[in-house]
Amino acid sequence: MHYNIPIVAYGAAVIPETLGESGVVFHEKDYGRVAEMILEVLANDPLREQILNKQCERLAHFQVSRTYASFSRVLAKLGILKG
Repeated sequence: MHYNIPIVAYGAAVIPETLGESGVVFHEKDYGRVAEMILEVLANDPLREQILNKQCERLAHFQVSRTYASFSRVLAKLGILKG
């Protein structure tokens, strides 16, 4: 997302949570279908722009100022950090 490249990723571990409503997540390892998805993203300019715009919005959730504040609140609740 940081490099403004459309993400097409297998929906394992925290990938779906990280991408949120952005990118393209697939759940079956049907590589022919995955290749079709990638070709569609590359060939379809409006779709690619929509994906990139959503990724840009999602990337904002991971800005240092935002994540630091959230992390600090969790540490304070656990009594690890005095807030």
